[in-house]
Amino acid sequence: MPKDNKKLSCKKYLKECYKSFRLVEFYEYFNFESRQEAENALKGAAYTLSKRPKTNTKKLNEVLKMIQANEYELLKCSAVELFWARVDAKNMQMKSFYILKTDIDCEVIRTIEKKQIKLDREEKDQQEMKQKEENNGEAVNKKRKYILDISEIQKSDNIKCQKLNINGTPEKRLSLSSIKIIKKTIPLPKYTLHENVYSMIKEWQTAINEQKDMFFPSVQLTTPNDFCIYNMLSTIFINTKKNSVRGRDNIKYKYSQSETDYIVKHVSCLLQNMFSVDDFLSIDWDITSFATKEIPQGYCAPRPDCIIISYDGVEVGNIEIKPVNAYKSLVDIDFCRIGELCKRQLHLRMKVAKTTKEFKTFGILINGYTMSFITLELNLSGEYRLIQHESVTIPDFAITSQHMQVYLETIISFKNHIIESLPNDQDVNSPCIYEQYSHLIKPTISFKNVKNAKNDK
Repeated sequence: MPKDNKKLSCKKYLKECYKSFRLVEFYEYFNFESRQEAENALKGAAYTLSKRPKTNTKKLNEVLKMIQANEYELLKCSAVELFWARVDAKNMQMKSFYILKTDIDCEVIRTIEKKQIKLDREEKDQQEMKQKEENNGEAVNKKRKYILDISEIQKSDNIKCQKLNINGTPEKRLSLSSIKIIKKTIPLPKYTLHENVYSMIKEWQTAINEQKDMFFPSVQLTTPNDFCIYNMLSTIFINTKKNSVRGRDNIKYKYSQSETDYIVKHVSCLLQNMFSVDDFLSIDWDITSFATKEIPQGYCAPRPDCIIISYDGVEVGNIEIKPVNAYKSLVDIDFCRIGELCKRQLHLRMKVAKTTKEFKTFGILINGYTMSFITLELNLSGEYRLIQHESVTIPDFAITSQHMQVYLETIISFKNHIIESLPNDQDVNSPCIYEQYSHLIKPTISFKNVKNAKNDK
């Protein structure tokens, strides 16, 4: 194609572009109104140039012969026929539209235009709300009052209230609770699934991709782990089919998904089945942690979406969940809540700990399609370290089903990481070591309830 913006004549085009001549590109370049006009223009240019073959280059003469061969047979090739079929279809569509607009039903067009204006306005309002939410989240972090307490260890009253006056970043907020975020991602140990599980995952992915009506694995389920994974895969398979139905263009009303609906349909089956495989760990949904029950009245005691509990009833972690397209400010708040609650749960673990390997708690943050894994540990130097492991894509949608294998390998590895921190049989009769290390404990932030904060102004 010519590089300059000024259009060439048909003859000039052939002389300049003969080295890479394509008939469809020629038609597109001149944007002819009809096929007849296009063919006449090309034939005229080819005829004029063919009258002076001596002044043409050898390659140009070959192109001209190709165009004129067999009474312009090239003009009827399949690529050209497809091009003109598309042009005709587009012209018919535009014609139908203008007939409708001018002669048949102008009211329908006006209604469509009004709806489009309304949609544009709603989109603008959503953008403004999102910006406002971001700003409000930052303002809350800057202006809210808080205390630093160790109420999970020792009930305390008359704690001096302070006013937050720092930039609202997770690093700054967690630093108030003496929690240091480790920047480097520390990978979890590699875990290998059983061959039966890999085969079952492959069959499940095939059933989703081919939109089959049913999913039955051909492999035999031989362990409780196999059965839990099959239960999870079959639930996701059913939910995926339901979601594909609701995503059709002819659906009359489309709803935005709530956090509860997202948890029930896309998260609960992933987590519940994974924590039902053995007796070492379990999860409880939507329950207040024992680590926050003694927070002074008037201050927030966050209620996590899920709590991870060990076989002896000790809390070892928590889980926070946000649906697809959640505001970043809200995701950052959940990240901080995981760290702060993990720290309080860590203190409760220390009260009954038999070894220092128990000085750890764990968190899972789910943000739309992504699941992240977190460890909070207290080292013997008195430093609270928040370690971030790798993140995985949630394989609970048709478009993310290919990530199921990585998800299972990672979450089982994370579970084993938690189990390694539990006391073993030899530790049961050992004395508690809390008194030896209680001097390392530092207080954690608690925000004043917004309602009470307004009354204090």
